[in-house]
Amino acid sequence: MNCELTWSRPGQRLRVRLHNPGAQALWLLRWGTPFEPGWWARWLQIEHEGRALAYQGAQLKRGEPEATDYFLLGAGARRQVVVDLAPAWDLSAPGRYRLLPAWQWLDAFTDGTAKAPRPRAQHQALPQSINSVDWVRP
Repeated sequence: MNCELTWSRPGQRLRVRLHNPGAQALWLLRWGTPFEPGWWARWLQIEHEGRALAYQGAQLKRGEPEATDYFLLGAGARRQVVVDLAPAWDLSAPGRYRLLPAWQWLDAFTDGTAKAPRPRAQHQALPQSINSVDWVRP
């Protein structure tokens, strides 16, 4: 699974591009990722001048997932979201910033091997490697 972060509007909106280069479709649990609408978990770490910024978004306690908490990413398919950072981070101060992704897929499985949703006891995490992004706010 390939994932890339780029700026849609530096300091405001972040573009997240996901690509499944594999030969099989994957079901992915969107919890705690940019593919979940809204800020319900801290999936990103932001540093300002080398110091971690406080996350100001929500932290959601969860029960068992529902089928709508998953999405299918086909073989060779791409998916993109643009995320507004303002609800979860104060990025108003001038200076150097660094965005460090901090998430993994909490449950991921090949299409046809299981059915969404799966109970937490059956979840299989999938690490996600992602680039960091730097910028300077004047």
